[in-house]
Amino acid sequence: MTQHSDDKADSRQRESRGHGGPESVSGALMSEQVFRQRLAALCRGPIQVDFTFNSTSLVRASLVRGVTKIRIQHAFRAADDKTLMALADFVQKPDASSQAILKRFVQSRSELICFFAEKMDLARFGPVPEKLLKGREPRVQAHHKNLEKALAKVAADYGLDAKGIGILWSQGREIAGPRRTSIRFGSFNSKSLTIRIHPLLDSPEVPDFFIEFIVYHELLHAIFPPTKKTGERRSIHTGQFKQRERLFARYDEAVAFERRFAREKLGMRIK
Repeated sequence: MTQHSDDKADSRQRESRGHGGPESVSGALMSEQVFRQRLAALCRGPIQVDFTFNSTSLVRASLVRGVTKIRIQHAFRAADDKTLMALADFVQKPDASSQAILKRFVQSRSELICFFAEKMDLARFGPVPEKLLKGREPRVQAHHKNLEKALAKVAADYGLDAKGIGILWSQGREIAGPRRTSIRFGSFNSKSLTIRIHPLLDSPEVPDFFIEFIVYHELLHAIFPPTKKTGERRSIHTGQFKQRERLFARYDEAVAFERRFAREKLGMRIK
């Protein structure tokens, strides 16, 4: 297959900066071109592959004028032979077997998927750290709080299944401001099964029970996914979700602390 012109441009940009980009690290990631060639060899008929940083729609395929057009997240460049074969089957005629293999790949590479999802411009970042390619994402350095310990405690205290769920500090996007009336200290990605906590909470001023409350809230999202009925808006915090959330042992204290912290430290008045 002919290398796309944008791939050539990306290659020249990376070379001019003195590094080979993420695909150069330990050979753990295939180059975009090699990926296209290997996948094309497994497919019937011509294909066109475009890479994305999407974290919600990881693989999408459509047949356009006899060409299978595939949009796929960069993390799949770490696919092994078995995953590539399943991917070829999936984009042409998906079955339960290929779907199961791809699901296992997504679960095993969840943090690599998250890493790419946070990089909206490939030309901006340098080599992927080797430890990431072994399944560990570079993490924001914590100084006061242990998220893994908090997750384990919450799961044990409330009998919740946290198997396969990862937890880490987010990159610290701005969340404060006088015009803000709501705040988001945590998030849960259902595709990568990852809980992220805002690093503002990594402070001795934040009590452990509040960290546990945020972790508990996000873990509930894994148990009670959003619902949507015909003609209605998508509901993220269902009645069942809210009822379960109130079972947190120090719910009232946690809510009160959240409002006080937002007002005194962030200059916000949340609802």
